[in-house]
Amino acid sequence: MADRILVVDDDRMSLKMAERVFRKAGVEGTYLNSGKEITEYLGNEALPDLILLDVHMPDINGFDILEKLKAEPRYKDVPVVFLTGDEDVKTETAGLNAGAADFIRKPFSAEVLLKRVNNIIELSRLHRDMAVRSGSKRRNCRALTCRSFRRSRHPWMQKTSIRTVIRHASPGIRKRSPAVRDTVRKSRTGFI
Repeated sequence: MADRILVVDDDRMSLKMAERVFRKAGVEGTYLNSGKEITEYLGNEALPDLILLDVHMPDINGFDILEKLKAEPRYKDVPVVFLTGDEDVKTETAGLNAGAADFIRKPFSAEVLLKRVNNIIELSRLHRDMAVRSGSKRRNCRALTCRSFRRSRHPWMQKTSIRTVIRHASPGIRKRSPAVRDTVRKSRTGFI
């Protein structure tokens, strides 16, 4: 699957350079030159893998756009990288605190731009995959644990959910009952 990148910058030279770099690398890109265009674009198009966003634009700044993106459920997990000509540490710190994945200084090097973008997209995909796997592992763990509790010899555990048992089981019960002890240990480590 080809990467999709959205680049928003009011500086036409930076926009053309980014377009040239990404086209050579085989990355699918959409290039917009104002904050107003991105607000119109976002509701109608396919979700990009990454957004490169200029911090300072005449109509709306990058911080305001980032805030809107993080408030939208559809875009909150799309990594945003700020493009800036600033060398100000306060701007960079504010952007990272607001949720930006990284900062790339203009004028940028083609190799550095590609490497950073590829690294951030890869990390984002790994994060998404881990979240999906973690969710399915939790569901499987809970189902298996509930089944083992219901099969145990304790009548109370046969009618009770795993959460209730773990919440109410005292350390003494865990020590006396191998079924509870093993299930609690396995549910904590994720191995069942």
